[in-house]
Amino acid sequence: MTVKRLFVLLLGCCLLLTGCQQAFDGDYSSVKPHQRSTATESSWTGQASDRQELYDALAGMVSRGEEEGVIFVGEYDQALLQKQMWDVRTQVEKHHPIGAYAVDWISFKEGTKEDQAALSVYIHYIHDRSEIRGITEVNGVAEASRMICQAMDRYDTSLVFRVRNFVDTDLVQVAENYALDNPQKIMEVPQVSVTSYPDEGDDRVIELRFDYQTSRDMMRSMKDQVQQVFQDAKKEAKGQKDGYRALYDFLMDGYEHHITASITPAYSLLKYGVGDSRAFAQVYAAMCRESGLECLMVNGTKDGASHYWNIICVDGVYYHLDLLDGGFQPKSNQQMDRYVWDYASYPVCGVATEG
Repeated sequence: MTVKRLFVLLLGCCLLLTGCQQAFDGDYSSVKPHQRSTATESSWTGQASDRQELYDALAGMVSRGEEEGVIFVGEYDQALLQKQMWDVRTQVEKHHPIGAYAVDWISFKEGTKEDQAALSVYIHYIHDRSEIRGITEVNGVAEASRMICQAMDRYDTSLVFRVRNFVDTDLVQVAENYALDNPQKIMEVPQVSVTSYPDEGDDRVIELRFDYQTSRDMMRSMKDQVQQVFQDAKKEAKGQKDGYRALYDFLMDGYEHHITASITPAYSLLKYGVGDSRAFAQVYAAMCRESGLECLMVNGTKDGASHYWNIICVDGVYYHLDLLDGGFQPKSNQQMDRYVWDYASYPVCGVATEG
C-alpha cells in the first residue's frame, strides 16, 4: 500500500469517526442564538361571516397574544370583505384596549385553505404574549385606584391593567392623595405618569410609571423604621385622656426640628427631625388616625405663604392646630387671622357640632 493510499484511508476513518463528513458534502447545519419566532406553535383558526364576527375574531387573537392565524370567510360577502377587513384592522389597532397598547401592526393575506376562502392573519406586537396575558382586568375606578395603591405599597415602578366601566379620573391625583394620607407606608412620593390605551372610552388599558429617586430596598428599610415609630406613638396615646396632646408631645418633643422639605418626608421627620409644614401635618394626621382620633390636614396659606396644618375634634368641637406655631394651641376660626384656607371644604372650628 502506497503512502498516498494509506493517507486517504486514514483520512476517511477520521471523517467517519468524528462526523466531519458533513463538512465536505454540503449537508450541514449551523447553530445560531435563539430568537423568538414570529409564529405561534400552532396557528389559531376561526371564522367570520360579517364585520362584527371579523372584529371579534381579530380582537380575540390580539387579546390572547396570537401572532398568526386563519379566519375562514367563505360565507362572507366578498364584495364587502376587502374594505371591511382593513377597517376592522384599524379599529383593533387603534381603539381596542389591548390592540392600542400592544399591537405594532396587523396584516392580511387572502387565499384558500381546505378549499375554503380564508384570510391569513399576521400580528406584530410591541409587547409579548406573557405581558399581554399578565394584564389584570378590573371593574371601575374604585378597583383601579385600589390597584394603584397596592403597587405603591410595593414600590413598583410600573403597573398595567385593563379597566372596564372607566370614568375619566385624575389617576396621578389618586396616587398623590394616597401618598399624602399614608406617610407610614409611602416613604417617597413618586413622579407618576399615566398613559391610556385608547385615550377615550369606558374600556381601556392603563399604564402607569412610578419614578423614585430612592431605591426600593432603601424605602423598604425606611418603612420598617417608620412603622415602628408609629406603633410607639400609638402606645403613647393609648389610654391618655388627651390623645391629641400626647401625640403632639411625642412628635414634637423628641427632636431639634429643622424646617425644610425632603423627598422622604415621614422618614426624614421621624429619624432626623427634618421636615416642612406638610410633613409635620401629614405625619401628625396619620398618627392620630392610627390611634383612632379624627384629624384632618389643611392646605392653605400663612402670612401669604403656602402652609399646612391640622384640624382636630375634641368633645365634638373642631379646632385648628398648627404644630409649628410654638406649642399645642388649638384655635377657633376667629383666631386664625394670619391664615387663609378653603372655608367650605373644612368644618367650622371653635363651634360645638349639633347632636
